[in-house]
Amino acid sequence: MNYFFLLFFCIIFIFCISFFLFNGDILSPSIITSFMFLLAVYSIYINFNKWNVNLSIDTFLIVSIGLTVIVVVELFFKYLCQRNKDETNEDFFIPTIPLYKLKKIYLLCFLSLFLFTKSVFELANQIGVTGLLGIGAVKDSTQVNIRGIPLIAFDLCFYTGFVFIYLFLVNYIYGKKKFDYLIPVCVGIIAVVVRGARILLLQYITSGIFITIILISKKNNNKMKKISFKMLMKIIIIIILFLILFYNLREIVKGRKNDTIFIDYITYYVGSPLYLFDKVIEDSTDIYLGHKYFGACTFTNFYQTLYHLKVLKYNVSGLSFKTIVLKDRKLSGNEFTIFMRPYIDFGFLGMIIFIAAFYGFFSYIYYRKILYKPISTKNNLWLLYYSIFFYQIVMSFYLCFTCQDFRPQIIFFLIYIFLLYKYIYKLSDKEKKLDGEKNTK
Repeated sequence: MNYFFLLFFCIIFIFCISFFLFNGDILSPSIITSFMFLLAVYSIYINFNKWNVNLSIDTFLIVSIGLTVIVVVELFFKYLCQRNKDETNEDFFIPTIPLYKLKKIYLLCFLSLFLFTKSVFELANQIGVTGLLGIGAVKDSTQVNIRGIPLIAFDLCFYTGFVFIYLFLVNYIYGKKKFDYLIPVCVGIIAVVVRGARILLLQYITSGIFITIILISKKNNNKMKKISFKMLMKIIIIIILFLILFYNLREIVKGRKNDTIFIDYITYYVGSPLYLFDKVIEDSTDIYLGHKYFGACTFTNFYQTLYHLKVLKYNVSGLSFKTIVLKDRKLSGNEFTIFMRPYIDFGFLGMIIFIAAFYGFFSYIYYRKILYKPISTKNNLWLLYYSIFFYQIVMSFYLCFTCQDFRPQIIFFLIYIFLLYKYIYKLSDKEKKLDGEKNTK
């Protein structure tokens, strides 16, 4: 029996229930996750005949139960945090900084970008690839790797961008259009393209959207329960522009020609992780061949870092590609939704516990540290941190991103963001101080 349409209607039902329970809050982890899985299953539907779609009962049960757990966990933390809602107004000021005071930060960004870019193209030359195609060649190469100082230089470019996304938006929303704050963001975007990691562009976008919605909501005394039509249109336009950019960068980041038409390319990326997840459930042979430490698939980068530091004897690996032979083509991929990696590591029950812990963490931070907290310099640091990892919720239909982000290095960059955030406020003109209550009217 084909359980595809049963799963389709089940996800629609879970989305509608989430929308009702969380009052249409589009930042709700449950609403976002169920909506993105709805887009994934719709993308599969568009390719129903091309892909010979046939979903098993195991996939239906894992996805439907997993999404239900997400809703239940968020509901629990919403009501838990709502009882401790903090409505105390706190003073804050908009960090407005002259360009000349930021020149050291800008110089650091440009030098880091130069060092990183130089390293990538040098590695590309080592494997005999020149030009922009060298970006994709280095990213997918098993011969060369970006490590050490160049990788730190990339991270500096990338994470600095988040602080300046916040700096630009908090000024823009409160009436100060300081477009020079976008310089480090542009440097970060260039670094991401040179890295060949298009998904990181989405991380910038989701961070900006999250910060924008929260700040506008706070400015209006948290009355913006539902997103306005005007803002929705802006978000849709941003997403469309991202998809166009994502599509047009395909040959650069992959290092090869690709003639797939736009709609097939996008629906493949959105729908194939869920469909291939079903095929891995049916046959997981050879999907993971690395050393099987506890949680090796779910926390891959963590174990790989320990291996390179000589702490561990054996290395781990990512998931192998799963390939399905269709009538006239092959369908392949190695990303299988947020459920796959914990399912391989911990089994069905362990996966449920992991999903509950993962969404419990995000739900607690969202409600306790952001939504039910007044705007202030201290609280906005939580806003910035959450926005950086918000993409993990948005991209849950695609991958379990703990395999990438859960690594020792992230501690250093969280500290770096904290110090840079504090430095930005230190540089700012303290006379711009405003009362929190006045800024929420």
